[in-house]
Amino acid sequence: MKKRIFITIISITSLALLFFNICISGFLTYLLSDNVKNEVRRETIELKSMLETGYNIKDIPLTNPRITLVSSTGQVLFDNQHSDLENHINRPEIQAALENGAGESLRESDTINQNMYYYALRLDDGNILRVAMVTSSFIGILGPVFLISIVILLFIIFICLFVARYQANAIVKPINELNLAHPNAEKIYPELVPLVNNLNLHNEMRKEFSANVSHELKTPLTSISGYAEIMANGIAKEEDIRIFANKIYNESHNLINKINDIIKISKLDENKIDLEIETANYDQLITSCIEKLDKFIFDKNIKVIYHHVNIYGQCIVYVMEDILYNLIQNAIKYNKKNGTVFITLSEDKNNVLIKIKDTGIGISKTELPRIYERFYRVDKSHNTAIEGSGLGLSIVKHGVGLHHGSIECDSDLGIQTTFYLKFPKQLIKR
Repeated sequence: MKKRIFITIISITSLALLFFNICISGFLTYLLSDNVKNEVRRETIELKSMLETGYNIKDIPLTNPRITLVSSTGQVLFDNQHSDLENHINRPEIQAALENGAGESLRESDTINQNMYYYALRLDDGNILRVAMVTSSFIGILGPVFLISIVILLFIIFICLFVARYQANAIVKPINELNLAHPNAEKIYPELVPLVNNLNLHNEMRKEFSANVSHELKTPLTSISGYAEIMANGIAKEEDIRIFANKIYNESHNLINKINDIIKISKLDENKIDLEIETANYDQLITSCIEKLDKFIFDKNIKVIYHHVNIYGQCIVYVMEDILYNLIQNAIKYNKKNGTVFITLSEDKNNVLIKIKDTGIGISKTELPRIYERFYRVDKSHNTAIEGSGLGLSIVKHGVGLHHGSIECDSDLGIQTTFYLKFPKQLIKR
């Protein structure tokens, strides 16, 4: 962060100084050029007046500007700085003066290799009087200013290093000293309020998660411990031992499933899962999930309506299996006895589309926004009437996110629940 502050301050300072130099150089170029033009024109007019009143150009006390007298044919009759000059008939200011009485030109002189401003006037005798003066170009002005700016910039950078270091320490200090367990305990910047709010939210979620994990694991463990104690103390009748052992087995299996789901959701949180992308047949994935749930379907006498259609798309296969298994299992688990589950597989140009609908107990509109929260159950009782870890839909939400897909739920309490899934056919790691 400190490095970023250094670079930001120095970059902004450098760009500001460069922009300032360009603006100042441009302004000075315009100002000096305008002054040179006015001076040259004034001197030319004065010299013209003197020559036309009988003065000889050689007798006139000449100043710094270059003064040239050219005939109407371009022959150089006089030049106060050079001799043996070539014919000037092709000079633009000379041609303009011959045609219009006056002409000007700004160019580099072929004779002295400097940027010059030329102003020419036609005299009464037909000759052309031309006055020229060196004028500074934009680059010519920018060069010296730029060199000075480099020195100033180095000085500013030196100052900025100290300022940035101080500012960085001042900015980072409240963050480093933030009490993560009780973020509101310290005075903070207004800009850190969203961060503190998020920390509070995550702390609450962590506490709730811990409480829920404890509750979810305690229930089957209590049951296992109770049955085992009865058997260990010899209280159980001979005919009940097999029943108790079966219940211990079922609760153990339930406990293992809960632990596996907790481990799975933790890995998803930390991105510690294998993200191998494969091309899969979604029909086979759905069919496999239905087959795994066959006994569950039979026990509740659920009718599953699914029309097979081969649709292919890229996915993380075992994650996609978890998504489909959890949603189909929920459609059966929360369905009414003798109910129906409708599964529809389709596609558009870029996506695989899946709809899973049941005729079950439904979810109220107020509960829908929270169904993906960990351990959240609509009945809020956490009872074992309907077995489950309470993490299924949270795992589904994470899995959909890994596939850059979308999930939507529509439900009518006591009537139906429908999940709509959309996954891109081409899956790219991000």
